Amino acid sequence: MTFPWELRVDGINSGANLLALPAYNSPTTPYVLPESVSISQAANGGGASISFEVIQPNTGSGTPWFSTNTFPDHCRVRFFDTRFASFASGTPIFLGFITGIDASLTGSGQGSIASVSAQDPSSWLEKVIVRKGKIGSTQQAVGNFYTAGSTDQAIITEVLGYVNAKASGSYTQDAETKKIFNAALAPNYAGTATVIGKQLIEVGTLAGVLDTITSLAEGIDGVVRRFWVDENARLNYGITGTAPASPTAPIEIITSGLPVVGSSSATTKVYANSIKVNLDHSSQVDRIITRAKSWDSTLDRGTASAGNTSDPYVRTAGSAFPKGPGTAFARPAGPRSETLFDLGSFRGLDNSNRANFIDKFTGSTFALRGKPKRSISVSITGSASSTATPDLSYGFVQGYTGGSPYTLTKKISAGQYIRISAPALDIPDGSIFRIESLTMGFETGSSIAKIDLELDFRKKGLREIILGES
Repeated sequence: MTFPWELRVDGINSGANLLALPAYNSPTTPYVLPESVSISQAANGGGASISFEVIQPNTGSGTPWFSTNTFPDHCRVRFFDTRFASFASGTPIFLGFITGIDASLTGSGQGSIASVSAQDPSSWLEKVIVRKGKIGSTQQAVGNFYTAGSTDQAIITEVLGYVNAKASGSYTQDAETKKIFNAALAPNYAGTATVIGKQLIEVGTLAGVLDTITSLAEGIDGVVRRFWVDENARLNYGITGTAPASPTAPIEIITSGLPVVGSSSATTKVYANSIKVNLDHSSQVDRIITRAKSWDSTLDRGTASAGNTSDPYVRTAGSAFPKGPGTAFARPAGPRSETLFDLGSFRGLDNSNRANFIDKFTGSTFALRGKPKRSISVSITGSASSTATPDLSYGFVQGYTGGSPYTLTKKISAGQYIRISAPALDIPDGSIFRIESLTMGFETGSSIAKIDLELDFRKKGLREIILGES
């Protein structure tokens, strides 16, 4: 089969495929060796990157391709697997923008080798300012604004309107910027909307605004959320805390049994080169003590049981009283770590509301930190000869997944859910985890993809930073 990978940068060779080696009599044409490519994807708002080396054997009588006089700023980078989607369809498996170039001379001194680094479009959210602008001669307030909506999803839609002129008095994103992040595209929302109340949006980056909204929604119901920009320049936001009944990643990771190529009646199964599990006990919390402006037990419940669980401003994982966390977060016996939350803003609430706010805030914290945080690292390298679907000739990036009948999925990417079995590492057979980040490269001198996956971990949110959580 024809080499399926394509790397295209808008400002180099008019966007031609840089993985196609030029003819020997075209020494000024830049190209990229596959082994220099490293691609990262992240579906947790943390941002990811791509790096590669561009070789230009001879600049001829002209200027190098990266000249600041001719090369555009923040130039768009796209990586394609033509088995998934062609360049003509415009759907890459990675989208990003160049952030840095380090160039040095070739051995002959007539050309250059340039190490290029780029970031994914989620990182662009740090480069977008949210504000209420002023267009026209009418006197009006500019800068901060109050939202009309009160749910997390409605507020995000409204904020994007200010970014892309759907809201009165704001500016319009230009066409080149929309190639990286397009605020005019309706976001992909996962899960139901959560009421967080109308918000004052202060002037700041879009990433900061989204982080605040995410943290508020998580503080209300304790359900983990993510936001990121996908390869189509569209914002994704929503609940990702529950794995689907069937995985969405194209392969299943096994540690026993035989590998399976897969078909419409069987999932594709492969061995991993390595599987590692990290358990972070340092961030785990068993008991939360809350501090309000005025501690007054009459403002909170606390008479339902005896002992320290009846203290109105203490919530203990595994305790049914006071109302709140309940027994869902019970842990094996051991020293109980405590943390202090300053909840001064709860002053003045009536009995029921004050208690409910403490319950929600502490309960959601136990949902996120009630047991050690786990991260799983998986490395996959290798290929299998195949002339049918799935094509495994260039590595394990496609295969049959889901439930019967099984579906051929032609790419593996962050945000998918993958099934993995490793009982020796406390990963029971058939466990399903979300792919939080993915890194893909190529073996030296080869076109076979090597893939590193990070599963089951969370980016630290604004709420954790404010409260000093690890």
